[in-house]
Amino acid sequence: MLIISKDQYQQIELSRRKELIDTLSIFTRKNFKQIADKFEEFELRILLNSLINKSLKYHLTNKLHIQKFVELTMKYGDNFENKSMMKPVKILLERNYTAPGNRIESIEKLLKTFELNNKA
Repeated sequence: MLIISKDQYQQIELSRRKELIDTLSIFTRKNFKQIADKFEEFELRILLNSLINKSLKYHLTNKLHIQKFVELTMKYGDNFENKSMMKPVKILLERNYTAPGNRIESIEKLLKTFELNNKA
């Protein structure tokens, strides 16, 4: 049986976090260039780390769900889920008894509906 020490486990977690931040940094610079260009790389990495922590608070734990949360934040602004018109989004995010993928999908549908209604 393989035994991993607490220090080894922490190193693995740090490595995984760094890899995720690297991926999210590339994603953000590619898809949200105007926003990303406002930040030095170290500042963007700090922001992305805080968004990872925030997504974990909502039990969004896999790479795709975290990336979707970052994407929503870039589209709708920091703390978008706390804005009054986004109350339904906050409710969906906090529905921990629903699978993360289903919550993200519901949020995206809801936000598309908001966008369509605002264009009309």
